Amino acid sequence: MEYSDLVRDVFANPTLYEYIKKSLRMSMKTLGYSKVLIEDFTLNLKNLKVELFIKKHYDELFHIHTKHFFGEIVPKYFKENILPEIPENCKVLDLGCGRGTLGKLIIERNKNEFLGVDIFHSAEWDFIKSDKAKFKVLKEEEILDFIKLEKPDAVAIT
Repeated sequence: MEYSDLVRDVFANPTLYEYIKKSLRMSMKTLGYSKVLIEDFTLNLKNLKVELFIKKHYDELFHIHTKHFFGEIVPKYFKENILPEIPENCKVLDLGCGRGTLGKLIIERNKNEFLGVDIFHSAEWDFIKSDKAKFKVLKEEEILDFIKLEKPDAVAIT
């Protein structure tokens, strides 16, 4: 089954479709999106023209995604829930490290080595300066060899 077929089938079920819209409204409101953006998104969900929607709401989408979500929510979540679970004085591998938010927090704690791996480079990596931090772009098939070579003591997947 194609992804588009699955979406079509789910959206064809009125109960599921209303549940999805309600859930999206609540989640988007929690993240701080405006009522205008949320309504524009959820009312047009079945026939959303993604490129036009992004163009219309670019400033708000960028602000919420970059400043609020990755600038506030994710670091707070990592500090409260992930960092306390990571043993000190060990080499930590973050698979799918994205922007390197967890790595930055681990390095600031100054009690671990950090290896960040992702399939894409993130510009934020360039601003994390530490001899204890290393970021690497790997293809999926290279990850196991990398793990064997680096021998991390702990692995985070967030």
